[in-house]
Amino acid sequence: MNTKTWMVVPDLQVPLHDQEFVEKLIEVAARTKLDGLLFIGDLTDSTEVSRWVKGKPGEFTGNLQDAFDQTRSIVRRFRAAVGDECEMILQDSNHDERTMKYVEQYAPALASLRSLDLGSLVGLDSYSVGFVSGAYEFLPGVKSMHGHERPYTQVPGRWGMLRVIEHGTHDQLLARGGWYAAQWRYQQLEASLDAA
Repeated sequence: MNTKTWMVVPDLQVPLHDQEFVEKLIEVAARTKLDGLLFIGDLTDSTEVSRWVKGKPGEFTGNLQDAFDQTRSIVRRFRAAVGDECEMILQDSNHDERTMKYVEQYAPALASLRSLDLGSLVGLDSYSVGFVSGAYEFLPGVKSMHGHERPYTQVPGRWGMLRVIEHGTHDQLLARGGWYAAQWRYQQLEASLDAA
């Protein structure tokens, strides 16, 4: 049996990240022979270009480049930890889209600048990190998605259940709000064990 080992890195939201947690993740990545590493989205926070701070002091802090530089450094350190043979992927997400959405809305003439592309800003291109949108099958029968692709629901567990149904009969769907899907999957497994 050919097994593969992947690490799934949750939302870091640099520069709001927990540096100690990042250090531990990098240490684990270095000690583990990984076939792949998946950032499940929100690698950056991009607070300054968030709709939540538009027109408020947070929009004018001047810290956005520093945040991207910190993110680039974290991506570089993960690449160094896992080596060149390890596949690295960033899943598209709402926070990582913020800069381009801001530019498109408030400065559309700048939208074609390659230097404003997330890959350039945080080193995806430099460190051979792929970028995927939507549901992504990173292992046979295992899909990931960030979770911003569809509106949320007020009914606990419904969002995850609907994503599992939407993406077919995969054994696992890993999403940022993924405990809903995991909970649904567990309930299905529990029901089948009870029936046996």
